[in-house]
Amino acid sequence: MEDEDKTNEQLIKELDEARQKIIELKEKEAVREVIEGALREIKERYRSLYDETPAMLHSIESRGVLVSVSNQWLKTLGYDRREVIGHKLIEFLTEESRSYAEEVVIPEFLKTGCCKDIPYQFMKRNGDTIDVLLSASCERDKEGNVVRSFAVLLDVTDRNRAEEEQRHRQKSQNILEVAGTICHEMNQPMQVISGYTELLLMNFAEDDPIYAKLIIIKNQIHRMSSITRKLMLLNTCEYRDYVGFSKIFNIHNNSSQDNKQPENMI
Repeated sequence: MEDEDKTNEQLIKELDEARQKIIELKEKEAVREVIEGALREIKERYRSLYDETPAMLHSIESRGVLVSVSNQWLKTLGYDRREVIGHKLIEFLTEESRSYAEEVVIPEFLKTGCCKDIPYQFMKRNGDTIDVLLSASCERDKEGNVVRSFAVLLDVTDRNRAEEEQRHRQKSQNILEVAGTICHEMNQPMQVISGYTELLLMNFAEDDPIYAKLIIIKNQIHRMSSITRKLMLLNTCEYRDYVGFSKIFNIHNNSSQDNKQPENMI
């Protein structure tokens, strides 16, 4: 009888222990579900934050294939997400930027794991190009290999164009200043040549061959004088195509001289 009571007590104890383990497992399962739910929520919030950030963001894996891009990245370049995910990033670079990336930037990035303000040109879906500065960092595995990178792109197209326009304006201003200096230095010698030419003309008859040559010199001096006057009146620099040159400076269209005067170019 005592042995039977012990057996019953042991069974009850074992049942209690089993019941407690079941409760503990349920609690662990509930905790696991809570943790997994929290992780999913964090992941979704991160994805939403990544996609909606008002900046051009992209991530690539070790083969250089795009695995994620932000909405601003897509909006700026004009692509749909399915057109870029799974494609290599270099497919969206201009030929010059692609060569620069493959030969210089990527090898250095694999060594250092980061890069900052790399100038690239990206091709938009409509064929236009934009200038960007790319900065990136990477994630490595236990062996130190790059498995993923995260990059931020700054669109500097408008800034670069403004800087180029400023350089052009400064270059034009320098040209105008040099032109004014040249005109000032040329005027006095031309006046001397013109004066002596007039004196020589008074010493020769009109039917003398030398007289005709002096007239040519006089006319050319007047032409040079006209050119210097036009140069002095320049306030902008305009160019035009010219045979044998890529561009040529157009005096006639830039000056306020009478449009009936012969067009002179330097």
